[in-house]
Amino acid sequence: MLGTGTDEAGNLDVSLGQAVKRYRKKNGLTLAQLSRISGISSAMISRIENGQSSASLSSLNQLAKAMSIPIISLFERTLNSTDINVVRADKGLHTVRITPGDTHAYSILAQHSDEDLNFSVAFVTLKKGENRKHPVYNGEGFVFVRIHEGRAKYRCGENLFELGEGDSISFDARITNGFDDLLTDRVSFLSVVAKKL
Repeated sequence: MLGTGTDEAGNLDVSLGQAVKRYRKKNGLTLAQLSRISGISSAMISRIENGQSSASLSSLNQLAKAMSIPIISLFERTLNSTDINVVRADKGLHTVRITPGDTHAYSILAQHSDEDLNFSVAFVTLKKGENRKHPVYNGEGFVFVRIHEGRAKYRCGENLFELGEGDSISFDARITNGFDDLLTDRVSFLSVVAKKL
């Protein structure tokens, strides 16, 4: 028996509704504010956001203009597709960062992002430099570090943690963080970073 397409239409309504709601919140707008700017009633916007009503292209266009986004942005998650990274052993994207007295050898293992989130995974090897001064960081999101080889002291804010093989640490990236001292000639670790865009 041939399908009627009702499920596909329902899924499309839900995806479009979720997109409208996501962009409305991203713009810091209430239903009432978006209603006033777009000329579409709050009740209708609520039904669209909850996938209870099929929005016409004209309505979607009005909503997109009110939120200062291209209409195509509302359709970004309507395709049944996804990105999958498969990285074979020692086949990541290799790069080297050199700072005074410090060398970071990176192997990028994963990189994913959408309009809300950036997610990255890297395998990093540090070699002890002459001046033993290592870069410090602070940013957004969350960081996970797991030591694969070697020993080091890792700084999170005012706290120092001695980490060895198999140890891990995770934290809010807004605090100052980074390797304070390498206790072995080299340290290899896995780094996972997730942050909002």
